[in-house]
Amino acid sequence: MSQYGDTSVTDLNNRYEQAKSARLRYEPDWMLNRAFFEGEQWVLYSAGQLRAPYIDPRRQLVTDNRIKPVVTSRVARKAKNRPMFSATPQGADDSAIDAARIGERVLENDWEQLHLHPKLFTALLWADVCGNSFLKVYWDRTKGEQIQYLKGEDGQPLVDDFGRPLTPAQLPPEMMADIQVGQIAQGDVCVEVKTPFEVYPDPLATDMTDCEWLIDETIRSVEYVRKHFPTDVSGQPFEPTADSDIPETPGQGWLQSGQLYSGATSGYKGVRVREYWCRPNTQHPNGWYAVWANDTLLVAEEPFDPMPYVKLNSTETPGRFWCRAITSDLRGPQQDLNTIRTQIKENARRLGNPALMKSRQANVRYQGVPGEEIEYDSTVQDPTPSYLQPPAIPVYVENEVERIEKSIEEISGMHEVSRATVPTGVTAASAINLLQEADETRIGPEIQQMEYALGQLGTKILKLRASFNTDERLLKVAGEDGNWDISAFKGEMLGSDPHVEVQAGSQMPRSKAAKQAAMTEVLGLLVQYGVAVDERNMRKFLKDYEVGGLDRLFEGITEDAKQCNREHRLLIEGQIDPLPINTFDNHEFHIAEHTEFQKTHRYWQLPPDAQQRFTSHVMAHRAYMVQMVNQQVEQQSQEQTAGQEQDANMEIQVDRAKEAAKAEFAQNGATNGNSAA
Repeated sequence: MSQYGDTSVTDLNNRYEQAKSARLRYEPDWMLNRAFFEGEQWVLYSAGQLRAPYIDPRRQLVTDNRIKPVVTSRVARKAKNRPMFSATPQGADDSAIDAARIGERVLENDWEQLHLHPKLFTALLWADVCGNSFLKVYWDRTKGEQIQYLKGEDGQPLVDDFGRPLTPAQLPPEMMADIQVGQIAQGDVCVEVKTPFEVYPDPLATDMTDCEWLIDETIRSVEYVRKHFPTDVSGQPFEPTADSDIPETPGQGWLQSGQLYSGATSGYKGVRVREYWCRPNTQHPNGWYAVWANDTLLVAEEPFDPMPYVKLNSTETPGRFWCRAITSDLRGPQQDLNTIRTQIKENARRLGNPALMKSRQANVRYQGVPGEEIEYDSTVQDPTPSYLQPPAIPVYVENEVERIEKSIEEISGMHEVSRATVPTGVTAASAINLLQEADETRIGPEIQQMEYALGQLGTKILKLRASFNTDERLLKVAGEDGNWDISAFKGEMLGSDPHVEVQAGSQMPRSKAAKQAAMTEVLGLLVQYGVAVDERNMRKFLKDYEVGGLDRLFEGITEDAKQCNREHRLLIEGQIDPLPINTFDNHEFHIAEHTEFQKTHRYWQLPPDAQQRFTSHVMAHRAYMVQMVNQQVEQQSQEQTAGQEQDANMEIQVDRAKEAAKAEFAQNGATNGNSAA
């Protein structure tokens, strides 16, 4: 067996012990940091475990935990904004640009579907507490929707030339008589948060880029191992045996309810599973992946991704793989603060309950106030008992609390402006903005490293989908305004080698109030100068304003857009041909949406019959609009003709009334003349 072998369980265990020995000196710092973060701050590390030192039980220790709010505030600032993924086209043609756009939308959807935001928050929390954390991304064949597949005589799935499981629909009915049918999952991308306690990297590595191999140790349930590793490397059935207790921190003793216990658990046991990931080398040109548990080699094969991990750091340490956590620098001031606060509290108790000085010759029985009684031999006859006044705490001790708080602010970069508090004597808005910008710039390198890591994560996710999403499935890819503009998704739509990056500075903390103020000013200028804003763009604007409910003023546009996207899918699939035109359709909007889709590269990739359905449908909308216009013109013409006839009738009636009035006037004149004669 070679020292550098990695093909047997013995070789792999040897590498595990080497990586564990190289990492051993960092574990005390991690354990102390986590104890301080959780409020267990009167502890020390000794003999490989945390211990609580002996303290007089009559003392009342004070723990003023400043580490937890500082760390959570830092993590919240770094994870405040959602990353803006930008896919790089693999060429200058329309298909490459279209694949890049689809990749961006797939990542936007996966950010929600894979719960990446809470996982990122957890990983950043581990990074600030222990200095390092990892995100592991891989393809889990047990996840996803269950589909039917054809089984062979050995019970394994029958596959096609591309390694995909055959389904009953792919064979004619007469060939299905002697073939069994089973259930298999489609598989899906899985992203896990890995703590530094679970990762054992190459001892010579200074960063993930030059890490040649890595071992991942996790305690899994028996059911998990049985489901993911049903056989060993030789193909024999493998029945796992629970061989490891499950402490709160993997492989470590921990504190519980203020008392130390080492290896104490609830009695539930799991299986210790170790995974070995190796980059391409002379022995393994395409990399190597091995899994072993219960001293049994379960997997030994070439992996799709030889290093499926991305690393998140707290404070970068040049030339060292394991970075130093901000919590490590805060432990010293935190201990000093707890000591000073404890002394102040103890002195306050002494002042409120001072010792009683009582002479033995006084013959006085005192039972009023609880407190220590000190008897002494007095030279005065019948002395009166008196209280012993302890010395007051010096002023510099009380001022030490303020100096420690300032030290914590300088170490963490969380000053008053970062906590929405204006420093004393600072009133100018420009000065406040400069102070806030200085605190944000302080965490700039950490955010840049996080953006780089998330870019790697997004690239790994897209590559997995491009390779393993070979079957057509309904993937919820969110489009603009919350619409679903892609339903049938295949990995080949992403191209052969997708690559994404996170836009630089997209995750830098930004003031929501400042953004809303700037948007309000811009909107006021648009209204003032009479600049027309499209309703769709206005809805997006109000949605970015981040005040719930305002974007609902234009909610009708969203319904029209959803209807158009549904029609796009029906026209592509040809389920309803021809697609009917409805009386309630917003025809102008439909024509604009369908025409815009016809200008995309995706439309030109459709078969001719689908393109013809689009053309016919748009022409039907136009014809309906022309028909509606003709009906309106005809109706207006009829109304105009009816109005003219009504006017003519009115004129006739007026003329008749005039003639009747003249006749009546003439008759009345004649009658009056006869009367006068």
